Amino acid sequence: MVELFGGKKEAKGIPTDRIIQMQQQGYSNDQIVSVLQREGYKSSEIFEAISHAEVKKGVTGAPAANITEPESPMEMKPKSVAQPKQMQGITPPPISKPSISTEKIEQIAEAIIEEKWEEVTENINKVIEWKDRTESKLSDLNTKFEQAKTSVQGIKDEFMEKLGEYDKKLTEISTDVQAMSRVFEKILPQFMESVGELSRIASGTKAGRKIAETAAKMESELKKPRKAAETTGKAKPRSTKKPKSRTEEIFGMRGEGPEEDKEEKTETKSKTKKKSIEDIQ
Repeated sequence: MVELFGGKKEAKGIPTDRIIQMQQQGYSNDQIVSVLQREGYKSSEIFEAISHAEVKKGVTGAPAANITEPESPMEMKPKSVAQPKQMQGITPPPISKPSISTEKIEQIAEAIIEEKWEEVTENINKVIEWKDRTESKLSDLNTKFEQAKTSVQGIKDEFMEKLGEYDKKLTEISTDVQAMSRVFEKILPQFMESVGELSRIASGTKAGRKIAETAAKMESELKKPRKAAETTGKAKPRSTKKPKSRTEEIFGMRGEGPEEDKEEKTETKSKTKKKSIEDIQ
C-alpha cells in the first residue's frame, strides 16, 4: 500500500492471522485499531494489515476458524495427489478482491492526516522557537547599540564643553592683550614727550644724549612687531636717505653720522678754546 506523504512500506510486525483471529472474536475494526495503537503500531500499518486480512479471507472463501493445520505430513499426501484428478477440466472461479468501504477509507485518511499534522505542528513549533530566539538576540543587540550611542554622545558633549572653555579662555586672553596694547598706545606718547622735554633740558650734556638714544631704542623695539605685521607681503623700495625716527622728530635730533661727529668736534674745540682763553685771562 502506498502511504500519503511517503513511499511504499510493508506491514511488518503485525501478523495478519492475529487480526483475523480478533475479527472472529467479535472485535470491530475500530477496536482492533485502538488495541494495536496502544501496542505502538502506526495507523497506516494497522489499516494495511486489516486490508491484507480481508484479502486473505476472500481468497480462502471460508472463515479463519474452519482452517485447521494438518496433524502430520502423511495425512496431506492423499489430498495433494487427489487434487489434480478433481481439477481436470474445471477452471477455478476468479478471485474477487474485497471492496473497502468509504468509512474505512475515511478512517485511514484521518489517521494519516493526524500523524502528518503532528509532524507539521512540531516543525512549526521549532520555527516559532527559532523566531523567538532571533528576536531576543536582536533586542540585546539593539540595547547594546543604544548604550554605545549614548556613551559616544557623552564623550562628544564633554569634548565640546572643554573646547568651549578653551575658546572662552583664549578670548579672555586676547581681550587682555588688546587692553594692554591700548594702554601702551595711550601712555607711550606722554612718556616720549616727557623724555623729549628732559632731553631738551639736558641737550648739551652727555646724560641728555644717552636719554635720547635709549628712548629711540625703546621706540624702535616697541614698533618692531607692528611694522613686521604691516610690511608682510610688501616690498619696500630702498631709500638712500636715512629716515628720521620719532625721537628725532620730538627732540629735533638726528642719529649718529659723520656730520654729527664734525659738529661734536667743533663744539668740543670751541669749548676747549673758551676754557683756555679763560685760563689765560
